[in-house]
Amino acid sequence: MSTRTTLGVTLAAMLALVALLLSAKDLGESLSPQGCRMSWIPTSMSSWTPLARRYSLWLYREVGWDAQQVGNSLPVLFIPGNAGSSHQARSIASSASRQYYSSPYRISPDFAGRTNVYKPLDFYAVEFNEDLSAFHGTTLQSQIDYTSKGWHSMGGVVATSLLPSSNISSIITMSTPYTLPPARFDNIIDRLYARMADVLETDPTPIVSLCGGATDMMIPSESCILPQNSTSDRFRRTGAWTGVGHREMVWCHQLAPLALERARVGVLDRWLRDGHTLPSRIEERKALAQDSAGQERLLTHIMPVPAVQGARKFTLLLSQGTIDSVAPQNPLPLHVSVYQCSGEDLHHVNCPPLIPAPVANQPFPVPQAGSDESEGVVLFEVELDNLDQGTMHFAVKVEKGNGRGWVLADFGYEKDEVEAAVSTMSLLFGGSVIAIPGHRALHSVLRFPNLLSHVLIAYRVMGAGNRSPQCKDATFPPLLAHTSNPDETHYFPLTDHNDQQIVLHTHMPAPFITSSKPMNKGVVLDVFSSGTLVCANVVNEVRISVDWSATLGRWATRYWTSTIVWSVGAVALVIFYSWDSNGNIPPVPVSLNRYGSLLIRRLLLVSFMASFVPLPKLFYLGNAGEPLFAVIAPLILTISSGLVIAVWWVLSVLLSATRAVSGIVFRRRTRRAELNSVTRNTLISIAILFLVILLFVPWQVAFLGCWVLQLYNTAVSRPQRSEDGPAADGRLGRISNTRQNNANLNEHVLLLMTWLLPLVAPILAVWVRTLATAGPTTPFNGDHNFVMVAPFLVLVDFASWTPNGIFAKARFERMASARWLFAAAASVAFLVGSMKPYLSFHAIAIALGVLVCTKIGRRYWAGPPSKTINA
Repeated sequence: MSTRTTLGVTLAAMLALVALLLSAKDLGESLSPQGCRMSWIPTSMSSWTPLARRYSLWLYREVGWDAQQVGNSLPVLFIPGNAGSSHQARSIASSASRQYYSSPYRISPDFAGRTNVYKPLDFYAVEFNEDLSAFHGTTLQSQIDYTSKGWHSMGGVVATSLLPSSNISSIITMSTPYTLPPARFDNIIDRLYARMADVLETDPTPIVSLCGGATDMMIPSESCILPQNSTSDRFRRTGAWTGVGHREMVWCHQLAPLALERARVGVLDRWLRDGHTLPSRIEERKALAQDSAGQERLLTHIMPVPAVQGARKFTLLLSQGTIDSVAPQNPLPLHVSVYQCSGEDLHHVNCPPLIPAPVANQPFPVPQAGSDESEGVVLFEVELDNLDQGTMHFAVKVEKGNGRGWVLADFGYEKDEVEAAVSTMSLLFGGSVIAIPGHRALHSVLRFPNLLSHVLIAYRVMGAGNRSPQCKDATFPPLLAHTSNPDETHYFPLTDHNDQQIVLHTHMPAPFITSSKPMNKGVVLDVFSSGTLVCANVVNEVRISVDWSATLGRWATRYWTSTIVWSVGAVALVIFYSWDSNGNIPPVPVSLNRYGSLLIRRLLLVSFMASFVPLPKLFYLGNAGEPLFAVIAPLILTISSGLVIAVWWVLSVLLSATRAVSGIVFRRRTRRAELNSVTRNTLISIAILFLVILLFVPWQVAFLGCWVLQLYNTAVSRPQRSEDGPAADGRLGRISNTRQNNANLNEHVLLLMTWLLPLVAPILAVWVRTLATAGPTTPFNGDHNFVMVAPFLVLVDFASWTPNGIFAKARFERMASARWLFAAAASVAFLVGSMKPYLSFHAIAIALGVLVCTKIGRRYWAGPPSKTINA
C-alpha cells in the first residue's frame, strides 16, 4: 500500500488541478462577457522632468487639440499599477481633451461660458518602468515616496496612501484592490494596507472606485470594493452592464468619459444610481402638481392608483429619454415628468437607475462593442405601501417626443412577486423550476431567501417557455437583473435559447474580507419587460441550478496562494511524522509513503471538520465556518499533497542529473574536507555575505544560492554502494549510518526549501526587473534582513562538511522532540498562511533557527578544524 497510495494521491491531485484550471480558463467571459470598444487616439507624450533616476514623469498632449504650453489648467496625475506604463493614461487623457474641446482648440459650448470654473486638464503620467509593485511592499512604498514629491490598479493604492493631503482634491481609481492585496508575500504590504484602511475610515477626500467585475481576472472585485464602514463619501460602481478586463480598463471607450466627466457628482448620479444613497427629487414634483385645480397642466396620462388590494408600486420605463435628470449619455429630446396629484406622502421613491436595452435574439453585450452611450432605459419606481388608494393618482407628462423613444408605465401587485423555498443544498446535484407571474407586468420579482449568495458559488439560470416569432418586435424584451448587494447588479437578456447563458455570481461576501455591515441574505431576481401579450408566453418560467464549472473556477482563482502555502505545511508534516525520537529520518520516498497511507486520511477528515469551525475570516480559508464550503479544504489539501509528491519526483530526476554532471566535471572525485568545526575563511565569507545582503542585494538572492548549494550537497552526499554494504566493524557501520541519515535529512531539507522558493520568487522577479529597468546602481529598498536567511545558510554549509550527524540531540528534547517545531510551522501554514503567506516562511525559518542554535551551534563555531579525511 506504499507506492500505490502515493500514486493514487498524485493522480487525484492532478485530476482535481486540471479540472480547476479548465474551469478558470474562460471564467471571466462566461460570468460577465466583456463589451468594450477600443479607444483610437492621436497621442503625444513628452518627458516633463526625470525627477529621479528610477522613475520619471510624462505630460500628455492630444495632437491637434491641446495647446503645447501649460498653464491656466488643472493638473491630473495618472499613476499606473502593477507592471503598468505611463502610456496607459492615453485613453482617459484623450477623452478629457475631447470633452473640453468640441473641435481643435475650440472650447465646447458646455464650458465656453464658464471658463473661470471649468478648465482643461493637463494629464501627467508617472512612469514606474513597469515595476511589479503588487508583489513587493517595498517597491510599492518607493512608488509612494516618489509620487509624494486617475490611478490604475496598484496605482490607486499609491494614490490613497498619499492621503491626507491638501494637494489632492479627489481620487479616481480603476481596478484598485482596496481591501485585499493581490499578492501577500511580505509584511510591508500588510502595513501599507493597514494604514490605507485608517485613511479610508477618516479622510474625507472623495474617492471613485471603478471595478472590472468578474471579467477582471487579476484583481477580484471583492477586493476592489471600497470598505463599507467608511464614514466619508465613497462611490462604488453599481448597475454596470458589462465586465471590463484589468488591462482593458484603461482603454475601454465607455469608461473613459465616465472617469473624467466635467461634473463628477452629476455623472455619478446619472450612471451609478442604485436607489440606496442618493436623495430623491419627488418633493419638488409633488409641490408643483398640488397647485390649485384651476391651473392648466400639460398631462399626457393620468393614472389612478388601483383601489384593489395588493397594489405595491408604480413602475415607469423610459427609453433614451430623461426623467428626474437621469438619462443616457447622449439622450433624445424626449423628457418625462411624474407628478403626484393628491394624498399622503409617498412611502419610498427609488432613485432612477439606468438599465440596458438588449436587442431581442442578439448577444449582450455586443462582442468588442458593448453598449452605445445613447442606449439605456430609465427605470422609475415608487412604493405605494402608505398611499390612500382611493384618492391617489399619478400624472405622467411627456414632452418633446419625436417617435424615436417610448414610455411604459403601470402598477405592480403582490402577485408580481414569487418566493421560492428552494435551498442551495437541494441545488447541488439538481435544479429547480420556478414560474414567472403569467400576467402582464413591467417588473416581476423572484425571491430565493434560502439560497446562499457568496463569491465562491455561482448559479445558472435558464429561461423556458413557448417561442413566439412576434416577440422580436416587442417594445422591451424580458431583462433579468440580479442585484446581489447594493454595490453590484448584473443584467441578462431572458430568453428560452440555451446559447444565451446566465450565470449568477457576486463579489460579496468573500473569503478573508470582513464587513461591519450585514450582507443581504438570499438571491433576488428582477424581471423587466414591456409586458405585452405578444411576449407574455415566451419565457414563463426559469430553471436555476448550481453552475459547477463557474463555481470551481471561482475556487481556483481565490485559493492558488493557499495551495502553495499548504504544500509547505504538507512538507513540514512529512518531516514531523518521519523524524523519530533519536533524530533518525528515512529517505523521502519512505516518508511520502507513510504520509500518503496514514496521514492523508486523517488530515482530510481533520481539514473537513475544521471547516465547520466559525473562525474569523483572517484564519484558515476565510469562510467563517460556512458548511457548504467545507469540501474546499480537503480538496486543497489533496492537491497540495499530490504536488509535493510530484515535485519530489522532479527533484529526484534533477538530483540524478546533478550527480552525473558533477561526476563528469570532477572525474577525480574528492569529498570536501570533513571538519569538526567551521573554518575561519568560511566565517569571513559568511560575514561578507551578510554585509552584501545588508547593503546591496535582498536576502531572497542568498536563499536562492542556498537552494542551489543544497541541491548539489544532496546530489553528492548519498553514500556509494560500497559504503552502504556490511561494515567491517561497528565503527564503520556507525559512520555509514550517519552518512545515510545525513543524506536523508538533506533530501527533506531540499524538498522543504523547494516549496519555499515560490514565496521568495516574486521578490526576486521584482529585484531582477529593477536591475534591468533602473540599472544596477539603483538601491533596492527593503528585504535586507540577513537574519531571515541565516539559518538556511548555516545549515547548508554545515551539512556540506560535517563527518558527524547534522543534528545532535539538544537538552530541550528531554521534554519534547524537536520535530514538534515542524508541527508548529505546519499549523502556521494551514491556519494563517492563506491570508499571510510570508508567515509560513517565517515559521520555517524560526524552526530551523532553533535547530541550528541548539543542535548545531556549539559544533559550528567551536574551535579550529581538527582533521581532514580524504576519500
